[in-house]
Amino acid sequence: MLTFIKVSNAQLVINELSQGASGAKEYVEFLVIGTPSCDSSTVDLRGWVFDDNNGWHASGAGRGIAAGHKRFSSNIQWASIRMGALIVIYNETDRNPLIPADDPTDANHDCVYILPSSSSLFDHNSTTPSSSLYVPYAGSTYSGIGNWAPLGMSNSDDAFHSVSPSALGRPYFAIAWGNNVDSNTVYFPGTMGVNVVSMFNLIDDNPFNAANYSKDAIISGSSLETPGSPNNLANLAWINLMKNSCLPFTSTNIIVDTTVCSGTAIFAGGALQTTSGTYYDTIIASVGCDTLKRTNLTVRFGSSGILNQDICSGSTYFFNGINQSITGTYFDTVINSTGCDSTITLNLTVLPNSTYTINQSICTGQSYLFNGISRNTTGTYLDTLINDTGCDSILTLNLTVNAFSSGAINRTICAGQSYLFNGINRTSTGTYLDTLPISLGCDSILTLYLTVVPTSSASLSISICNGQTYLFNGINRSAAGTYLDTLANFGGCDSILTLTLSIRPSAASSINANICNGSSYLFNGINRSIAGSYVDTVPNSSGCDSIITLNLTINPTHAITQNINICEGTSYVVLGSVYTTTGTYFDTLTNLYGCDSILRTDLNVTPINYSRNISICNGQSITIGGIARTTPGSYDDSAISISGCDSVMRTILSVNRTDSTLSSISLCSGDAFNGVVYTDDTTLAQTRSNAFGCDSVTITNIIVNPLPLVNAGNDTTINIGEFALLSATGATAYYWNNGVLIPFNMVSPLGTTTYFVTGTDMNNCSNVDTITVFVVSVMDSTLIAIPNAFSPNGDGVNDVFKVLASQNLTIDLFQIFNRWGAIIFETIDSNVGWNGIYSNRDQPIGSYVYYVQCHSTVDSKIKSYTGTVTLLR
Repeated sequence: MLTFIKVSNAQLVINELSQGASGAKEYVEFLVIGTPSCDSSTVDLRGWVFDDNNGWHASGAGRGIAAGHKRFSSNIQWASIRMGALIVIYNETDRNPLIPADDPTDANHDCVYILPSSSSLFDHNSTTPSSSLYVPYAGSTYSGIGNWAPLGMSNSDDAFHSVSPSALGRPYFAIAWGNNVDSNTVYFPGTMGVNVVSMFNLIDDNPFNAANYSKDAIISGSSLETPGSPNNLANLAWINLMKNSCLPFTSTNIIVDTTVCSGTAIFAGGALQTTSGTYYDTIIASVGCDTLKRTNLTVRFGSSGILNQDICSGSTYFFNGINQSITGTYFDTVINSTGCDSTITLNLTVLPNSTYTINQSICTGQSYLFNGISRNTTGTYLDTLINDTGCDSILTLNLTVNAFSSGAINRTICAGQSYLFNGINRTSTGTYLDTLPISLGCDSILTLYLTVVPTSSASLSISICNGQTYLFNGINRSAAGTYLDTLANFGGCDSILTLTLSIRPSAASSINANICNGSSYLFNGINRSIAGSYVDTVPNSSGCDSIITLNLTINPTHAITQNINICEGTSYVVLGSVYTTTGTYFDTLTNLYGCDSILRTDLNVTPINYSRNISICNGQSITIGGIARTTPGSYDDSAISISGCDSVMRTILSVNRTDSTLSSISLCSGDAFNGVVYTDDTTLAQTRSNAFGCDSVTITNIIVNPLPLVNAGNDTTINIGEFALLSATGATAYYWNNGVLIPFNMVSPLGTTTYFVTGTDMNNCSNVDTITVFVVSVMDSTLIAIPNAFSPNGDGVNDVFKVLASQNLTIDLFQIFNRWGAIIFETIDSNVGWNGIYSNRDQPIGSYVYYVQCHSTVDSKIKSYTGTVTLLR
């Protein structure tokens, strides 16, 4: 549990001091401190001085004292300022954007005051101290007009302090830096530019212990600047412990009206109570103030009743939320008019039903009277009667209607035939009926549909060409004549078909043709280009085939190729044509068959002037015309070509560049680059070919950054149930193995535990350190561990406030009270805790009083614990 640090004559200390991320966005955050009690929990700040005078803190000449200072005015509001209050005073000429809205009178009653330095609630002095008079503030003259200028802080060497009006010749509390090494409460070497100094309660809650403060570099919007708010969880808990949610530390009477039902117990008056009455408990608050709790207990009683009910089989009776259908006894518990349980007993009897069945058959057209209705269709019919028990008697009729049966016969006969039906030979097309009895006693009708099909005859005249055939009566006919065939007509009767067949004549002829190779001859719609015989069939005057035969002969052509070389400037003549340029030329002659003969001339004209393109790399050379060339340009040289022609060779020379590249890679000590681990700075050189095929040199400077010297602090020992604040240094970002992402880690392990912290510096290099928290058991056989803060924000860490652990104790009652003394949470189950919600609403940030009543499992003695818990979001 957190406890007060008792500081004698404690009044006004600096909780946070910032020079801002840019410009002159400076501010100071004072904290009113003290040891509150039931009799005294406020401080009189009238006449307290605050200044940046460094005359008390530097030695020798050139202290750089700025003229002027400020003090809290005699305004009555400063006469009673709550311990734990925060007072932020800022530079109004370059306002820090993180400063909250002005609240000079604490209008919202959160014990936070926000004022510009020019506020009329301060007295302003423009002369004292000075370079010759820098120690006493007594006798200074003040006005109601001023600004931040007298308080402006130097980046290199300066100090800021508060001075009690009872001792104006020395600082009461001072933060200094640079060369201001005298009379300091808190001191940091070096400059103060873009830095913030914060009370983080790193060791304990003593503001006069410099180890509790930290100086950190900030950037715009940095979360390290928290004007008007606590600096971390430990700082928040310390401040809330002093200001008690801005409520006075006074005795409080708590009245609780509680109603329970008979058989239920509630803890009050130091014991579990089961009868109506008034019971009293005294609760001791965290600062020793008595709180009297009066519990008015009312015990209400339930009732009982019996219900007898008869139902018929197949029916149900709704009872206790269920449709009951089986004989038996059932119980239900309901809330009576007093709000307590009332027991109802149901004795349910299920009476039987009875049934009777009639099976009946009738013919189609007949009917059967049942349930007052004449039934004439097959089906099952029900009638309900009342039996001697008063329940339904079900009469069932199974009625079968036997239909008249019918049948039909379709018959076809040929003319001259007959069909026997109903004892008569039928010979004419028509419909005939016959009635027969069936086994069920109903008539059956048989219908004959008779069709008489006549016989028929037909003739067919066909003409075919000589050599063709005609299929008739299953025989291929090829001779002219008359033929007969007997077929079945559409009615299946005989039909006589007569064929008259005639034969038409056909003809034949031939064609002889000659063409040249490569030509074609159109015959039968096709261009023929291959020697051979081809046949075509065309109709003659009688419509029969006429055969034409083509005998085709292909006469050869000839192709001759000659290769000719000449020098540039001469010519070559072929069949009267003169050629002077390189190329392929064709000339046509006629052979003895009268076909074309092709003469092909491939002419090559050797030039007398040549050119070529050559590339070399910078630093190389090539010999042209007996001279080593190293620079780009065009060079000529005389030579005899392989064709024997005089020629000039022109060489166009280009010189390609070589490349070099310089790069740097930043590694952490022990990291690998291209599979090699580096612990020291190294330079690598590598040669490759560039796009021109020339050497390209790559130089890589490997910069190896050292790992941060992460320090988690020395191992520590705590009693079980106590908290230990772990603090890591040496890096810019931290990660603890229990999920904490800041340098500070408040832990309360139930057993000895080793914590790991990973620190990462501005080069993104990481290192790990460990700290072991040794947990020892106290000699007392009873033990209870209760935290002093929790944060129900849904992150899975400290979301519920409850008793963390107990030894030889049984929890009888656990209660939470708000600032008005009302119970907002209550339980007798030690595994259940408060989630920060009351009446389905999140409760505000602040301090809440808890009360825990236990009894020892060793000696049955009653023990109670009370204190405050801080709700954070």
